[in-house]
Amino acid sequence: MLERIVQEIRNKMPKDAAEIIINLDENLRKEVFKRLTPEVIASIIPEIDEGLRGKIFSEIPIDKAREVFLQLRFDERVDVLQSLPKDFQEKLLESLPKIEADEIKKLETYPEGTVGSIMTKEVIALNEEMLVDDAIKYIRENAKKFETIYYTYVVDSKNRLKGVLSLRELLLADGNKKLKDVMRKNVIKVRPEDDQEYAAKLMKDYNLAALPVVKNDNTLLGIVTYDDILEVLDEERGEDIVKIGGSQSIKESYKYSSILDLYKKRIVWLILLLIGEIAVSLNLKLFEKNLLNFIALTFFLPLVLASAGNAGSQSATLIIKGLILEEISMQDALTIIRKEIGQGLLIGITLGIITMPVSYFISESFKLSLAIFLGALAAITISCIYGGLLPLIAKYFNLDPAIVSAPFVTTISDILGTITYLTVSSIILLNF
Repeated sequence: MLERIVQEIRNKMPKDAAEIIINLDENLRKEVFKRLTPEVIASIIPEIDEGLRGKIFSEIPIDKAREVFLQLRFDERVDVLQSLPKDFQEKLLESLPKIEADEIKKLETYPEGTVGSIMTKEVIALNEEMLVDDAIKYIRENAKKFETIYYTYVVDSKNRLKGVLSLRELLLADGNKKLKDVMRKNVIKVRPEDDQEYAAKLMKDYNLAALPVVKNDNTLLGIVTYDDILEVLDEERGEDIVKIGGSQSIKESYKYSSILDLYKKRIVWLILLLIGEIAVSLNLKLFEKNLLNFIALTFFLPLVLASAGNAGSQSATLIIKGLILEEISMQDALTIIRKEIGQGLLIGITLGIITMPVSYFISESFKLSLAIFLGALAAITISCIYGGLLPLIAKYFNLDPAIVSAPFVTTISDILGTITYLTVSSIILLNF
């Protein structure tokens, strides 16, 4: 059975092999690792879910773990290292050559979310005086050492970036010319402290497979590749989806998360939302006298709050999408207010036309029906306005607009909607 599992893992693609490894019990997994080469294990480890990667890697004996670790791409080493238990992490670093350990420690100093935290040093960087034919020969002989061979970066004697050549441009260039004579001098580049999403946007806008990472003096540090950026975007999307649902993100997948971990990620938001709903109850207490005199107002309160909450959530979702795709910015605040007022009034009038006959049928009072209609109209309009502005406010304070989730918007809508609806309807009933 053991040999069959080992053979199956060898024959599978890394992603599929990772699923087999994950589903083995720990003892059997250790036996499997003994029979797999470091190269095979190194192809599988990056495909294992982040929450399990460190635990599974630490099951490999330290000597073999060192060999596996050195087979990983440079940026993958940092990811794996950060996922390891502290004691195993220290043992692994001590077992590495000093140069390798020092380079990894440098990458670890870059904050999460920056380009520096995902860049790799395995980049083709050739001197500008080198001939094209010599460059092609060098790449052919050393291709396996690099993350990608699609781009050749041209540097001077001080390793400062001077230009770039795609593989196609290099192969088609005159072999007797120097790289500096055939390179493209206008290079799209990023700095290690830049945000990963900024790098992703540059890659998308300029259709690039990789971006050079440079210091302020243009010294080449490494590259960030499209596959690494795709992983970042997938993680960002996952986090945004979770935030929109009113929860915190989890490192590991739902499938491998414990009940306690899932509880911890959800309960904080739920407590905050509960406090918001308590505020709604307190608001109702303020209008107790009016509600007793005009009991029909309470019949339509759930309908008004639901409509206002849904309208506000729709507005927030549209603005979040616009911010993510950079279709709108902070400068568009007045335009957003104008459009949300217009939408709020139209939506409120439309829904009011539907509900007003029902309210008249229940109350048999045109005045009460009109009060409910105008109160709902005001609540829905205000909900649209703040639903549109909340993501912008979050962006202004350098927060992720996705935190302005549907549950968050709905809770605030309940608070403001209750006050607005009961205030406007009470004014109508008491003064006209």
